[in-house]
Amino acid sequence: MRPAVRPARSALLLLLLAGFPIIAALPSDAGTIRVAGVSLLWWYGAFVAPALAWLVAVVLHR
Repeated sequence: MRPAVRPARSALLLLLLAGFPIIAALPSDAGTIRVAGVSLLWWYGAFVAPALAWLVAVVLHR
């Protein structure tokens, strides 16, 4: 494993974790906008962030 991969993987995973409070803090309650009947915060927390975290872990593991 290349030495730069481990810090990059950690930074990307922390960035994904930081996305939820950032979306929640957007002005005009942008995180409560509904897509398919569910808020953007739900989509990010339940689907987008875990899927991206899985991809980061699998792709950068090689």
